[in-house]
Amino acid sequence: MISIIRFEMAKIVKTKRFIGSLLISVLVLSGIFIIGFHYSQLGASEVRNQELGFNQLSRKKANAHAGVFNDQTVRLILADYIADYQNNSGGEQPFDQFSYNIANTFFPKDRDIYLEMIAANKKKQTLKIDQIKLTPIKKIGFSSFSKPLIIGSYSNWSELFKVTGSVFILISVLVIITGSTVFAEDTAKKMNQLLFITKYGRTKMLRAKIYTATVLSLFIFLVAHGLTFGYFYYHYYGMDGWNGSIQTNFDLKLFNFPLELNHFQIYLMILILQLASLLMIVGITLLISAIAKTPFSAVIIATGIFFLPKGLILIFTSGVLNKLLYLLPINLYDSEKMLTLMSAKQGFFFNQFNQNFIMTICILLLTNLISNCFTYYKLQHAYIE
Repeated sequence: MISIIRFEMAKIVKTKRFIGSLLISVLVLSGIFIIGFHYSQLGASEVRNQELGFNQLSRKKANAHAGVFNDQTVRLILADYIADYQNNSGGEQPFDQFSYNIANTFFPKDRDIYLEMIAANKKKQTLKIDQIKLTPIKKIGFSSFSKPLIIGSYSNWSELFKVTGSVFILISVLVIITGSTVFAEDTAKKMNQLLFITKYGRTKMLRAKIYTATVLSLFIFLVAHGLTFGYFYYHYYGMDGWNGSIQTNFDLKLFNFPLELNHFQIYLMILILQLASLLMIVGITLLISAIAKTPFSAVIIATGIFFLPKGLILIFTSGVLNKLLYLLPINLYDSEKMLTLMSAKQGFFFNQFNQNFIMTICILLLTNLISNCFTYYKLQHAYIE
């Protein structure tokens, strides 16, 4: 069996289609990194801040105030932010994304604090934090646990979550292109007439092809996400903020998320969900490849099936069908939406995030298993013309 898998693996990776798709994917991945990291709000602001003499401003502010998150922490962050804003009012203002998002959450909605700071400066006065009635944490609706929430650098992790979603779509398309050729290529070249009459043509050969496509897809997944995390690690100051509570991520605004998880745990959870989604894609793609007459038709059909639920969810915006569409891979790539939906008390199938998450994983894996079984049965009993 191992020798057959090696043979099938070599047959796939040596094709011009796979090599060409891989080269294009590398270029697309580079574009995702440039847009997702360098030209993101955080990346662009850091470059501009450096030009103004404020190198890694958001990081420094986050590290200065990292730790237990409470009303006093918020008060200190915003007191620092107000002081810096007024001190820099004479020139170009740097953009402190860490403090800015927190200010937008806790500044009173009936006052424009920024205009007040500018007006105070013109009068050679200073607006103090004591003159501002900040919104209490309790009123915002943050989840509370036995241990206090932790705040730290969060914007870098928000960017990682977004880029991870884009990388997943790229991986999915590459896997679809690769998996579509596994059986359809032999059908188009009429190789089935030879393969199915050999000793292991309808048993070990079929299983080896399924294993090969799955293993190759997993390898692509691991390499792509390994490169993504490596790029993130060196571009965004390592693991800063990894232990910050997901509730204190003021980009995502998941203040009432029901589980006590940090950014790194959420990242692992996203990868687990994407991995299960990928296995579902592999299973369905192989089934389509077994039915299709040519690799081209298999690619078109599989790609259409992958992207179709994204359009359908714009039509079916509520009800059971809407919930079912959110179980499909293309609608799970957006981590913010996924976390919000699964944690909503009445937004998904169950009232608890854990139950929704486990159910989704089980459905994705079950779909992979059923698809592989249908593929194997269909080809094992295929009629040779």
